[in-house]
Amino acid sequence: MLHHLIVNCTKTNFVLLTESGSYFVEYLLGELVLSPSISEAWIFNDADIARKFQNRLFDTFKLYTSVNSFIDIEN
Repeated sequence: MLHHLIVNCTKTNFVLLTESGSYFVEYLLGELVLSPSISEAWIFNDADIARKFQNRLFDTFKLYTSVNSFIDIEN
């Protein structure tokens, strides 16, 4: 028997992913926090703001990141 899962998908959000596969969590008081877990990633609700953080991380740390979509699913 095939069961269907019905979910309510809200708007697309964005996360920053490093070349090594870690996610940007926070940048506070000069300290950069990364995590291998997407559940800890900082979620941006605006692609332009995510790109500004992406540029800031590169300018400050020479850290290459990509802006990736993250679809938040509410049950």
